[in-house]
Amino acid sequence: MKPPVSLDYAIAVVLLAATAAVLSFVMPHPAFNLAALLLGIYALHLVSLRVVIRMYVAGGGRPRRGKASAVDIAEIREMREQLEQDRREFENRKTELEQRIAAAEQQWELLRGMIRERVEGGTAAPNVAAVEEAMAENDSWTSTPPPSGPKEPTRIHGRW
Repeated sequence: MKPPVSLDYAIAVVLLAATAAVLSFVMPHPAFNLAALLLGIYALHLVSLRVVIRMYVAGGGRPRRGKASAVDIAEIREMREQLEQDRREFENRKTELEQRIAAAEQQWELLRGMIRERVEGGTAAPNVAAVEEAMAENDSWTSTPPPSGPKEPTRIHGRW
């Protein structure tokens, strides 16, 4: 098989890329920078193409997958068993969580019923007039003047 890229051509492109890179450092100009970048990428492409074609020809054509070795088969079985075990564990965990959810929902309904009984049938709601009267009696302390005498410094932090 004839190589798609001759060695002389690949070397010439690599030398051009190196020259453009040196020129981009010596005389900073966007054209030299762009030329160095593009020629470098093209040179890498040509070299990698030569290497891949050489490996393809040396391998006798397209590489084929052979039969898996006994070690590979054993590893695959071990991984499948581990996956099956994990799946069973997750299924067990799922049923356990579903039971917990059902128990929590039953407890919520029980608490909700207790609250309804307490609000609707149990203790009566406080008399609004009595509460307002009690609050009016407690407002009497605001009408007295503050005590006179030496003032203590106000404490911002600490216990009261």
